[in-house]
Amino acid sequence: DEIDTLTESYPELLPYLPLKIVVYTEANETLLVTADPATFYDLFSDPYLLPIFRRWHDDIVNIMQAVQNQ
Repeated sequence: DEIDTLTESYPELLPYLPLKIVVYTEANETLLVTADPATFYDLFSDPYLLPIFRRWHDDIVNIMQAVQNQ
């Protein structure tokens, strides 16, 4: 719902959403690759979006840490 609401109000976000995480696995190693939502700060200066981007950044970091700790 959040993505739908944001893209209705901010259609310029559409190419970046939903956030994507690419997972590469080979042998016993797994690599996760994603765009850091913190980089969106420079692209979209609307103050309403900044806390959302910060939360998304924190979510991505938590996902990465959870995978690393497996």
